[in-house]
Amino acid sequence: MSAWTDGGGARRGPLPIRYADADRILMTELLTMLCDHLFKDSPTREDSLAELAMAAAVVARCGRWQPLTIHAALRAGASLPEAAAATGLEPGEVVRRWRAWADVQSVLVIGGHPAVDPDEVRTIADRLDREIRR
Repeated sequence: MSAWTDGGGARRGPLPIRYADADRILMTELLTMLCDHLFKDSPTREDSLAELAMAAAVVARCGRWQPLTIHAALRAGASLPEAAAATGLEPGEVVRRWRAWADVQSVLVIGGHPAVDPDEVRTIADRLDREIRR
């Protein structure tokens, strides 16, 4: 079984060859591992499965994080066209993903408070509506 090493060459353990194993690794560590093992000259079966598992975990996490980062950009004043350009998505898809996330987060209560401020969500939604109508 292939192993991964840290930057100093110390063996750290077997490469994850299943998505479930790769998804348990911290994102920064996962990205480092993936970069270190991409494009081997003669990848083994395990190398190829590890690359697939790690890439799938990165893609899944980025998909889960994207609405949060869209929200952060919009909250910071980014326009809808800017958010669309940053994500590579059509503006309508940016709005759809953000709204689906915001609808859940604004009613999710953590420690007696909503996960995101409903007023902030309404403000951003109103701005997006105005930008869409232009």
